[in-house]
Amino acid sequence: MDDGARRSWRSWEGFYRYLEDALGGDAEWGYVHNPKGGFLCFSWGRSKLQLSGGDAEVYLQLEVDPRTEDGKRDICFKIGVKAGKVPIDLARKWREEICKVGNESVSPRKLHPGRTMTVAVWKNRWLSFDENGKIDLDRTVENLRKAESVLREAVKTFT
Repeated sequence: MDDGARRSWRSWEGFYRYLEDALGGDAEWGYVHNPKGGFLCFSWGRSKLQLSGGDAEVYLQLEVDPRTEDGKRDICFKIGVKAGKVPIDLARKWREEICKVGNESVSPRKLHPGRTMTVAVWKNRWLSFDENGKIDLDRTVENLRKAESVLREAVKTFT
């Protein structure tokens, strides 16, 4: 990693620390390793879904690739289980609810079975900038709270 990429990475770490304080609760961030090289993510808004076949957890996750200036900056609506794989019918139902409640949500082309799954995405919609090109922290946190509100509203349909 070159010095520019390292500085960018550290900037995202600092920004995520700010978001931890601003959003509070269960907010956390860290590096996620994957075959494509990994990424920094920030997650929050965790809720349990009580299901007949066991519990599932839903949450929001920011996925950022700080190695590129125009890298992905998405809000992912996630679902996960402690053991096994998320049942595909449950993932589809969760995706339907997220897309219905958050009418600006975009579904992934395909649901990839696993212990955790992304069921809907807001692409490049959460990070706001001011007229000088700097991050507008208040509007950015407002956008993240809007996504959290969509998540909470969708959870109500499962109770």
